[in-house]
Amino acid sequence: MCGLVGDAEYLHYRFNNVNSEDQVNFCLVSSCNLYLGSSDEGLVLNIRCLV
Repeated sequence: MCGLVGDAEYLHYRFNNVNSEDQVNFCLVSSCNLYLGSSDEGLVLNIRCLV
């Protein structure tokens, strides 16, 4: 599921465990950028969207 973090300018959708077998549900809106980051929990896939 998608987790929402951000402010009035950007929506940040964060998906943990992107390499797991669990299906990742992408909650996309227009003008999105994908980027990978790392955290204490491992690799994180982030989607940054203009709103």
